[in-house]
Amino acid sequence: MNEKKTRKPRQKKPMRTSRQILSDSSIITISVMEAAEILGINKTTAYAAIKNKGYFVEGVTVINAGGRLVVVLDQLRQVLGIQN
Repeated sequence: MNEKKTRKPRQKKPMRTSRQILSDSSIITISVMEAAEILGINKTTAYAAIKNKGYFVEGVTVINAGGRLVVVLDQLRQVLGIQN
């Protein structure tokens, strides 16, 4: 008989709030989407700025990590004037 294997649904990570991200000193990088949320801008705007200028906030490095763009969180905190 042709029985299909059924996979367990993939467990999604719970979304972190901006406050959790900014206050957790163990986090080194965050996604562009999380950074855009912290800044209160649209993710499309953030990605367009990165494509055009190479960054979306001056002084904050965006790293291409295996095809995934990540933002250095310490630099973002510094630009926002948040000490951790």
